[in-house]
Amino acid sequence: MKRALGRILSTLVVLGPAFAAPAAETPLIALVLDTSGSLSAADVARRQEIAAGLLAALPAGSEIAVFNFDDESRLVLPRSADRAKVMAAIEAQGRAGRFTALHDALYDATRYVSEVPGRRRGIVLVTDGKDENSALRLEDGAALARDGHVPVFSIGVGKVQDRVLRRISKLTGGRYLGTDADGPQVAQQVLDGLPAVQPVPVRAEAVAPAGLAAVPAAPQPAAAGAAAPGATTWSWLGPVLGVLAGLGVALLVLWPQLGRGAAAAPAVAAPAVAAEVADEPGTLVMRMEDLPEPTDRTMVITMKPLLHVTKGPDKGRLFEVSLDAATSLGRAEGNDAALGDRTVSSQHCRIRPLPDAGFEVIDLQSTNGTFVNDRRVSRQRLAAGDVIKVGETLISFRMDHMKGD
Repeated sequence: MKRALGRILSTLVVLGPAFAAPAAETPLIALVLDTSGSLSAADVARRQEIAAGLLAALPAGSEIAVFNFDDESRLVLPRSADRAKVMAAIEAQGRAGRFTALHDALYDATRYVSEVPGRRRGIVLVTDGKDENSALRLEDGAALARDGHVPVFSIGVGKVQDRVLRRISKLTGGRYLGTDADGPQVAQQVLDGLPAVQPVPVRAEAVAPAGLAAVPAAPQPAAAGAAAPGATTWSWLGPVLGVLAGLGVALLVLWPQLGRGAAAAPAVAAPAVAAEVADEPGTLVMRMEDLPEPTDRTMVITMKPLLHVTKGPDKGRLFEVSLDAATSLGRAEGNDAALGDRTVSSQHCRIRPLPDAGFEVIDLQSTNGTFVNDRRVSRQRLAAGDVIKVGETLISFRMDHMKGD
């Protein structure tokens, strides 16, 4: 009996962490700053004051990613909890460009924070609300934010278009904080308005011995970050349930031995399970010697979108298409694909990634139009092999293979 109880305790030590709920996460905030020429020097100073005050008021460990936008949207600083780095990125933002790609920035920032699961996350947008020449519509970013539970908290600076900022916040479940809010007030509103993240237990796959039914897995929440209506967070509940679940599994496995008693005939050992707990909690993997044949690292093949110029002054050039943000094409040097064709507009078109990993081209009201496979389009989903015509330049949209470990 003592030996059996010892095995139960050993089993709990292994399985307990796999059922325990993770600790509450600190916030992840995308700070999106308008750096367009529509802001005055005083507006820039006000924008910096708000951003710096927000940073100082957020709890320790909060992560901030900094975006800016003028002619295009950019990720200036990937998410970081280093306040000195974040402050340096904030202070480096001035004014640039002729346009305001607000809609593109909203989409890019939402997509960025949505890719980080299990976090309380949101966007703080500091702008006048003006948009010019975005490749996307406001609804594109707002729908992505709403579906991903990423509220947008907007603050107006400059000659503010209040209705636009109110609409953005309303559509995403955030709040419009007006033009007078200071950094600490913004931080408090953000912390109060971020959706709660419920602890999600990480389960181990329990293998039952012969004659015992497998333990059914507990249902998982539909989506990380989406709190059930009326749910209350009990910080002690996860570990307690984890211990109880581990005890239940151990008893199911060892019950035949406990039931026989000391005077019973020698117990027949349950079949050994060729598995061990890997680095990730709750993951069972086969021992190398038990595998049917030797293995090595698997080579991963991914697809890389490219633009190949097949006709025009830039014939033979290759341009990479971004997987995270819109790729701009045009005659101006600031474009991602700057073309030497004089019949191409300065800001001709953009290619942007779609939520389903596809891509589409969007014409930016160019003088001579954008064509896909000889058909003029305003926006068109792209497939590998499609030929894009801008001015007198032909560009093949390619999906090339990339190999890696």
